[in-house]
Amino acid sequence: MAYSLLDVLQPAMDEGEDYYEHWVLTRFLLDGHHEAEAAAATGQPVRLLCLVDETISIASPDEVDTMVRTRSQTPTARAATH
Repeated sequence: MAYSLLDVLQPAMDEGEDYYEHWVLTRFLLDGHHEAEAAAATGQPVRLLCLVDETISIASPDEVDTMVRTRSQTPTARAATH
């Protein structure tokens, strides 16, 4: 289980072509440390229940919804949308 925060950050000023958004999804592992370590050591995938705190995340509710929809897709489908 993990506690998660989503922050969508932008530069303070628009200074030409290098203006971008940076999406940061931070996860804090609360339980399952030994399972995660064993999976990493053997190259096995890990299933992780992530609870996203919408009250202190900098992201808007629509951005949190976008992140949840995107993360629920397969990695191949996510790569095709970017």
